[in-house]
Amino acid sequence: MHYFMIMDHPKEVLFHSADSFYERLFQELDKAKISVFIEAHYFDDKTLGKKVFKKLIELLKKNIKVFIIVDGLSPMSPPILFWKKYFIQNGGNISVFNPRPWVELSFKNLFKINHRTHKKTFIIDDKVAFLGSINIDTRQTTMKHGQDWHEIGVMTTNKEVKTIVDGFWDAWLYTNKYIKKSKLVKFNPYIRINHHRSLRKKYFNDLISKINQAEEKVWIMNPYFVPDRRFLNALIKAKKRNIDIKIIVPQKSDYNFFPFINYLSYKKLIRHEIEIYEFLPRILHAKLLIIDDWKMIGSSNLNSRTQKHDWEIDIVLEEKSSKQELRKRFLQDLNQSKLIGQKKKLSSFGLEAFYGSVLYLLRYWL
Repeated sequence: MHYFMIMDHPKEVLFHSADSFYERLFQELDKAKISVFIEAHYFDDKTLGKKVFKKLIELLKKNIKVFIIVDGLSPMSPPILFWKKYFIQNGGNISVFNPRPWVELSFKNLFKINHRTHKKTFIIDDKVAFLGSINIDTRQTTMKHGQDWHEIGVMTTNKEVKTIVDGFWDAWLYTNKYIKKSKLVKFNPYIRINHHRSLRKKYFNDLISKINQAEEKVWIMNPYFVPDRRFLNALIKAKKRNIDIKIIVPQKSDYNFFPFINYLSYKKLIRHEIEIYEFLPRILHAKLLIIDDWKMIGSSNLNSRTQKHDWEIDIVLEEKSSKQELRKRFLQDLNQSKLIGQKKKLSSFGLEAFYGSVLYLLRYWL
């Protein structure tokens, strides 16, 4: 594929599907000499999960250190799972981020059930990192039904990999109860890790500031578009300054109810003639932001979970070639999307609108 031909280790390589992401990831895992760190929101026990697990066992048998953090709601997280025991028996290290309250019963776990790691990060030898929107999830690949999800991921080898490593160990220490809150992660304009409230606030304020200072365009692609009022108002003000605003959301979602909630979020924007498109070909799960020459991809959604609950990681692209590629890809996706008409959408009242309204009231949890 074209992105393999740039050089052996470019600073940034973009992937637009889970298949291409994992093809390159397995190539890099075969080159591992010292360590592999994985932080996974979702680690399934299907075709892809088994393939990843088998590769990790191979690495352990070569005396390569393997550490995994998996979210407590992931299929791999229950301690009774055979895979987990086998992994540990072969020298692997695994930790569960916020176990399910009914698995590890405690008031703290019940109270923090909404607190999750939403990161999808692979780090090899502290030098190569993969991140983005792509889970260890067979559904996102062509392995399931021959049709993959629309994703975005990146392999980076730049100096910021150290920050990604710090983010992993920060999560590891927290998960193993060595620390009560983040200590290793600091504000970074290029690797945006939101492990505590003050960082969430800084990154959100920074994003609002960038929208307010936009001179040409604000382009957004996000599968769960439920931003707060401040973000919506910033887009409306930008539109009044004649900034080109384009937003791509899914017509097909992995959560059937989310298009209803998305609609309630963006109907106000439609009234202000902001262009919102539905991506038609398949499930859209990619998350990206383009504000003039500033371009960011990662795991963050534009919803309450990212802003208030989930641990996320995003990367601001630095290479000119990757920025150009992201812009080109957005325009290609735009050509495969349908502009949402004001009259059609704003007149669609009924059972779906009722469901959407009810779920919108629960957006704090979504």
